[in-house]
Amino acid sequence: MPPHKRALQECLKDGGLNTYDQIFLHVFAPAAVEFIMWVLDQAVKDKKKRLYFLARDGYLMYHTAQKLSAEYGYDLDLRYLKVSRYSMRMPQYAQMGSGCIDLICSDGIDITFEKIMKRAALTEEEACKIAELAGFSGKEKQILSSRQIVQLKKTLQRIPLFFTYVFLHSRKCYETAIGYLKQEGLMESVPYAIVDSGWIGTLQQSMEQLVKRPIDGYYFGLYEIPRNADELRYKAFYFMPKTNIRRKVFFSNCLFETVFSAPEGMTVGYRCSRDTQNKPCFEPMESRPSNPNGRRILRSRNLLMKYAASYLKEKPVEAGPKLAEKLCGLLMGEPSLFEAGVFGSQLFCDDVLEFHMQPVAAKITAEDLKHWKIGCRLLIKSGICSRELRKSAWPEASITLLGRSVKKYLLQERIYKYLIYFRKAFKAR
Repeated sequence: MPPHKRALQECLKDGGLNTYDQIFLHVFAPAAVEFIMWVLDQAVKDKKKRLYFLARDGYLMYHTAQKLSAEYGYDLDLRYLKVSRYSMRMPQYAQMGSGCIDLICSDGIDITFEKIMKRAALTEEEACKIAELAGFSGKEKQILSSRQIVQLKKTLQRIPLFFTYVFLHSRKCYETAIGYLKQEGLMESVPYAIVDSGWIGTLQQSMEQLVKRPIDGYYFGLYEIPRNADELRYKAFYFMPKTNIRRKVFFSNCLFETVFSAPEGMTVGYRCSRDTQNKPCFEPMESRPSNPNGRRILRSRNLLMKYAASYLKEKPVEAGPKLAEKLCGLLMGEPSLFEAGVFGSQLFCDDVLEFHMQPVAAKITAEDLKHWKIGCRLLIKSGICSRELRKSAWPEASITLLGRSVKKYLLQERIYKYLIYFRKAFKAR
């Protein structure tokens, strides 16, 4: 019997599993095990001695790696590093100069002027002053289109006071961020790599700039890599920028992040205290006491450990990304109404700060769906049409839950993604 099938059957024998648990074991546990086996083998191949699993997407991966590494005798130092895009970007901004505007004004779901100011750590008083200068007073909570975000970016570039505020806050958090990274060994000469879910790889670039040394990254998937980055230092298990387009089309990175998160809140910075010997000790500060999805994540961790233990009973035959594609592609790209309801209700935020969390499958209307037609979406994206496009972190589930012409609109979503990813792959070449 294949090791994944045997592990699944043994886990299901325990009983007491809810629907979420069962789907997790069928789909995400096999994907996690195959990914981590790839990471461990890649680390040995690249002669790494240490792996840093980055919070929070690396939480379940870290625990899985500990189990698999111990069983198969990998000589690797495995660590869990509490960082986030925000905690690493904030101390980076002052070093970047005006170029930091590209990170602060990046697009996303339901972006507002208020969110952009919070990305830059501006106080309410400072944000009000910038709103006046930028012509946004009274419109701070208005959702911005991609075109409006680009225009706001141009406006902020012409406001010196904005950069004064940004650099002031950036310098304040620089010492504690560097202190934490140094404390965790990232300044040491030992060869190491970071492990994360992936998507664009900007966190790796931020960390490189802070520790002032090149870093290798192992990812589940990469849609693109940062401009001017060394491509050889970015490796992915499931898809890369120039290839594996079908896998990207039938994949939801937002759902993946929701499932593979951690029970704690997001790291937003670091504080310095003193240990018993009066030496400085740097501790992460979190946005909230816990993750709203934390209970499910803790259950998933326990299930994943049982699954891995069953999987390890005999030497497995490598299944790799093809197994992940078979399982993830079906759930993410063509969810049943049942699956969309169970997983789509989890809370998610795609911003660098958990400013406003919403269901990963946003509730949409029939009117929203009309705007998701390919022609309309392309016109909106190009700026020719001024309509607002309702966004969802997992659009396939939103379409399924609405229940209107599901097959038709899933096909529309698929074709749209093919167009986007073919274009990005061509530009990457």
